[in-house]
Amino acid sequence: MDKCLGFGGLGDCFIIILKLLEYPNPFIYTHIDTSANRLKLSMELLDLFGIQHECKVVTNIREWWYTNNGNYNKCFNVFSKGHIHIPRRPYHWQP
Repeated sequence: MDKCLGFGGLGDCFIIILKLLEYPNPFIYTHIDTSANRLKLSMELLDLFGIQHECKVVTNIREWWYTNNGNYNKCFNVFSKGHIHIPRRPYHWQP
């Protein structure tokens, strides 16, 4: 069974779900977020679509992503095609 990874709020989760519905192999999906409240909404959405999942609250998404994304067969990053870019200005971060 493949392992898939993604992150973000409810909208990001929905986009990832649409991609997961097209995924050809059996999988378990891991969704990470910094907010337990947003993660709860994402879990409800994943349940609604029948996606087998586990969800994790993390304090630093960038650090967790860089440390753990190699353990997954497919990583969904809806912002930057699988790579989190860290701009030079710390006040503006878009994954």
